[in-house]
Amino acid sequence: MDSKIKIAIPILVILLSGLAQAQGAYSGSPTASTSITGARTVPLTIKIVLIGFQSTDINTTYLVSRINIPDQKQQGVLASSQSMGSVTFNFTYQPVFADASTVSNLVANITTMSKTINTAAGPQGSTNPSQNPYFNSSSTNVGTVANTFYDANKVEALLNSEQGFGSSPIPGYTLFIADLHSYLPSLTTSEYDAYQCNPCLSVGSVTAHPHYYNITVKDPDLGLVRPRPFMTGWGGSGRSSFIDLSAGPSDDTGEPPIQVAQDIRTVGPPTYLLAWRTQYVADYVSGAVFNLFGPDQLYSINYSAKYVFHLFVYDARPFGSTPPITSTVNASLIKSRLSSLVPFANVSVIPEFRTLASDPGLSKIVTDATTTVFDGFSNDTIVDARVVYNWLNVERHLSHFINATYSTDQIDIPEFIFAFGNNYEFGFTFKSDLVQRGPDSIFGVALGDLVLIGHSEKDFNIGSSYKRTGAYQPGKGVGFSNTIIHESGHELGLVHPFSYDPDEDFVNSVMAYYPGVNTYSQFDRDLELRGINDELLIYAQVTIAKAGSSLLNSGSISASEAAMATAEQKYNAMDYEGAVSYSLMAAQDAANAQAQGGGLLSGFSGGLYLILGILLGTAIGVVLGFLVFHKRSHGGLAYYRCPTCNRALRWDPAMGRWYCDYCQKPV
Repeated sequence: MDSKIKIAIPILVILLSGLAQAQGAYSGSPTASTSITGARTVPLTIKIVLIGFQSTDINTTYLVSRINIPDQKQQGVLASSQSMGSVTFNFTYQPVFADASTVSNLVANITTMSKTINTAAGPQGSTNPSQNPYFNSSSTNVGTVANTFYDANKVEALLNSEQGFGSSPIPGYTLFIADLHSYLPSLTTSEYDAYQCNPCLSVGSVTAHPHYYNITVKDPDLGLVRPRPFMTGWGGSGRSSFIDLSAGPSDDTGEPPIQVAQDIRTVGPPTYLLAWRTQYVADYVSGAVFNLFGPDQLYSINYSAKYVFHLFVYDARPFGSTPPITSTVNASLIKSRLSSLVPFANVSVIPEFRTLASDPGLSKIVTDATTTVFDGFSNDTIVDARVVYNWLNVERHLSHFINATYSTDQIDIPEFIFAFGNNYEFGFTFKSDLVQRGPDSIFGVALGDLVLIGHSEKDFNIGSSYKRTGAYQPGKGVGFSNTIIHESGHELGLVHPFSYDPDEDFVNSVMAYYPGVNTYSQFDRDLELRGINDELLIYAQVTIAKAGSSLLNSGSISASEAAMATAEQKYNAMDYEGAVSYSLMAAQDAANAQAQGGGLLSGFSGGLYLILGILLGTAIGVVLGFLVFHKRSHGGLAYYRCPTCNRALRWDPAMGRWYCDYCQKPV
């Protein structure tokens, strides 16, 4: 083919494509899509596997009605405003009933792992596991609790491997909801009534028979072993979770099991029972959907090629205290866990160990923030976190410790970590604390621009007087690593998985409270990676729409749209990690398109302008072909010059601004 024709043909294509504005719709079902306004729609299918229920127990048509469970949910950003675009989840539900043979097989396998331990009703003492905190009174007709436990991780694996439930949805999640009171030892209504008795005429005469799911965790720093025995569900190792409505009751949620609930609650005539039971199940579905499958973000989730966690660890204990401060932080574990959350990025964890006395300014403000206010629940004395944060951030002392950057190249996250003496902990005091109630002490708090963490000397040595494990563990305690992983997750946008319903506190996530694990769940990882992709794809789509298509930027627009298409394909298959690199390319090429400008022939339409465009393309095809195909930016994001130092600027999608890396400021 003649070389001139080779150049002329692509120029004609560019001119033709330059006569129309870019549009941003992607078709297919179920697929995510982004409009040119930045409104993004994400479809998710929720498979609801009903185990131990008959088809006559639940009205599945009514179950999936929008009055009972959400068909849509806007993703919120709880602690900040969303700067551009929005994400809406569209939910599709697939309720299925497990057949009798599948249930029988499942129950047989679960039963093989059962372990029953009798505990006395009453305040927690020294049994292993600890006395059941729900049955904490010794003045009722229940005197003994026969707790039957099942290994939560093994049950989760069993449910996920069961072929009788069919395949998992893509894109989507699976929720197992069980009622096994006819198959496993379970609390009865008469046992529940015996504990709720008033007056109690036969104190201690009744044995209750609840069942639970349990795990055991070990602190990664100081080795304290903690059984976590009283759970009514579990999940998060994969894209599934289970809830056993017949388990419990659990002190963490307060809900009686379903076989008790439908007896003790007057719900109306028998004809209404089907609707009530369906609504009861639907409420548990909604909790899982809002907490796990389509959760909110705490802070906006932003892409960066590198995340650096600066851990300023201050020892405020008396000289010579044990354990040594360096043994309370496992930097390699923290890095491993954070890398699992943002696997596309370089993660650095930099601990610096210091004595608080070595920093007079910080030492003074901590002293000024130390109160005599007492948390009666945890027996801690409060160090007011608001005072310390105000000194670091509002009064601008943070810059004495770190010159933090926040860009697509690097995000710095400073964390101030204190080993307090005696029983001091951080807390937030409120106006009524001194009169009406005590404040709540906290292990840590993520404040968006920095993290505050504090453990007391008592926490480091709690095994020496720790009765809830059923055995003294001298020299064992709780270090900082779990708290750092938890609060760092908040800084990266993760929420507690029990924000809408306490039942999702039983999930394999460091963001939960009860389990005490140090891993992020699959739901956490999906939230983070999905958020990264959403941010970049929204930016790319909106930027292209604003730039307009022209002779100069058509190549960048085409490249951006091609990258978006690949990113969406991977996103829709829930390969969120694989989608990130393509979403980033889409954002970079969109930034190039905007920088190259849409002025020349931008927005032209109609036959006259088409003819003019073709003639112009023929006349200057060689020149423009060279410009378009040989002068594209190699750096991804286009550059201008800094007015201060005259160095190249870089467009930062996370900030929506041009940024000077030399001056370390947006322009």
